[in-house]
Amino acid sequence: MDLNIYQKKVLSQWGQDGVLEAIFDKIGTTNKYFVEFGSSGNDSGMGNTAYLRRRGFSGLLMDGTEKPYGNDVMDRQYKVEIEFISASNVNNLFEKYNVPSEFDLLSIDIDGQDFHVWNALKGYNPRVVSIEMNYHMAPGKDLVLYYDDNFMWRGNERSGASVTALKHLGNKKGYSLVATCMSDAIFVRNDLIYDNNNSPLFLNINDEFELVKLNTDISLENKKYNMRDNHFDNMPEFYPSRKYL
Repeated sequence: MDLNIYQKKVLSQWGQDGVLEAIFDKIGTTNKYFVEFGSSGNDSGMGNTAYLRRRGFSGLLMDGTEKPYGNDVMDRQYKVEIEFISASNVNNLFEKYNVPSEFDLLSIDIDGQDFHVWNALKGYNPRVVSIEMNYHMAPGKDLVLYYDDNFMWRGNERSGASVTALKHLGNKKGYSLVATCMSDAIFVRNDLIYDNNNSPLFLNINDEFELVKLNTDISLENKKYNMRDNHFDNMPEFYPSRKYL
C-alpha cells in the first residue's frame, strides 16, 4: 500500500486524515482510543484526531495553555486537559489520566520537544504514532533540538527533529516509518507491519528519502525554503540523535 496516495485533508492540517484512515483500515483497531498532545479541541483546529471521532474514536486531548493563539482563552468543542507536556512528566500524565497501556493512536505536536517526549514515554505501546518533525531538514540529516523541559517555540525553524532522527528513535522503540504528511512523520508498530505471509503492508517502509520525495505538500514547501543539506549544521541548538538514544 502506497500511503501517499491516501493523503486527504478533512479536519487535519495536511493529509493526515486520509493516511491515518488508510492505516487503520489496513491494520484494524483495538479500543479506538487516542492521545493527542497539542490539541485545539476543535474540529477547525487542524488536529489529527477530530476526523477519527467521526469513525468512533475517543480519547485524551492535552494542550499546554488555555491561550494557544494569543490573549483570549480558546473556546473548545471537546474537553482538553491543560497540561504543559515534557519528557519529565509525560509518564505521570499518562498515569494521571488512566491511559491504557495499548491504544490505537498517539499524536505528538508540541512545537519543539516532540522527540524527547516520545523518547521518554515508557510502558505504553500505541499502535500508530504521528509526531511532528522539522520538515525544513532534508532527509538524511540526523539532528535533534537540545533537551529542555521548559522550551517554548519562537516561531522559527529552530525546533523539533529531522525525519531521519525520528526514524532512528522510532526504530529503537519498535516502530517503522510508513508515511510523512508535511510536518508529521507517521509510524506503525513493528508487529503490525507485515501480513500473515510476512509481506510488508506498506511501501517504502523506513525509507525517509522516498517518503518525503513522494509527499507533494512537503516537496513544494521544501522548494519554497530552498532546503540545503548544511543549513542546520552550524546551529548549536541541534545534536545528532545518538546523543539521546
